[in-house]
Amino acid sequence: WLEPLLVRIKKDKKHVVSPVIDIINKDNMKYVTANSNIKGGFGPNLHFKWEVLNYEQMQHRRDDSTSPIVTPAIAGGLFAVDKDFFEYIGSYDDEMEIWGGENVEMSMRIWMCGATLEIMPCSRVGHIFRSTMPYGFGPGKTYHSTVTKNLRRTAEVWMDEKKSIFYKAQPAAKNIEFGNISSRLALKKRLNCKSFDWFISNIYPEFNGQKIITEQYGQLHLDRIGCLSYEQSSRSVVMTLCELPLKGPSSNQAWVITDDGQIKHQSLCLTKMENSSQLYLTQCVSKGTEPHSSNQTFKLTKDSSVGTIIHAESNLCLDIQKMLTDIIVLLQTCDVNSRTQQWLSIV
Repeated sequence: WLEPLLVRIKKDKKHVVSPVIDIINKDNMKYVTANSNIKGGFGPNLHFKWEVLNYEQMQHRRDDSTSPIVTPAIAGGLFAVDKDFFEYIGSYDDEMEIWGGENVEMSMRIWMCGATLEIMPCSRVGHIFRSTMPYGFGPGKTYHSTVTKNLRRTAEVWMDEKKSIFYKAQPAAKNIEFGNISSRLALKKRLNCKSFDWFISNIYPEFNGQKIITEQYGQLHLDRIGCLSYEQSSRSVVMTLCELPLKGPSSNQAWVITDDGQIKHQSLCLTKMENSSQLYLTQCVSKGTEPHSSNQTFKLTKDSSVGTIIHAESNLCLDIQKMLTDIIVLLQTCDVNSRTQQWLSIV
């Protein structure tokens, strides 16, 4: 895993490189290889997400599957960089706090200030993803307030006049203090960094900041049964007792229903498996990319706040089935009289 990263940095110290991040199951330590035909990105709210490669990038991968994958952003937990260059380009924003947003800030800065960001497909590192965070955020602080502060610092320093895109997607961010950014603005000036317009024109043309998706998270609830929950070990969905109150967007019960009809948990989307009624969470595939997964598209028919959730391609409805130990979630023939198909969105 190490040599492909080091060779690329030796060729040019301005190369900042990341491995492909595989998954180690936290419960049984099973190693699961990740899709290597993806790159990092972010939405108008600046939350990191994985995206499939566009058609040209996929063609290039078919010609040479070992070549670096140019990526607008990286996940942030695993990367390699020349130490002196890392310090020269500004290392980390030391007024960000705890966790969240530092990878998006660093990704923008690397590209806009003259370096490159790549994923090396020949380097693979396994990562154990926790189901809960093992630490707090300090007295009076929450996951939301901490991450939003960090993202607001990113927008204020690096997005120029386009920071309005972030505030449209995250209007509550205006109420969260972001501290002093004068040293980061001075760094940007000293390094003669390019504009955010240049970044989205030349590096990340897929960024669609004009189409704001109001990613307000909440729970999907069935009366007298419970809430839709992500089962991380199997990447499936089950019903469990509802959290009251919801712990935050990292909770296994936190869902976003997008304008494109995707039901998201962070960067994962509810997906119908081929030739099956079973549902799993897989990496979200953005519309406008090739190929786009129609297996991730749902329609909502709402009566007041209660609605039926219909899988667009199969025309089946989100429903449940009681097993010996679990209540699993799957797709079944729609029935307007079925109480287990009437979902309540709690925001």
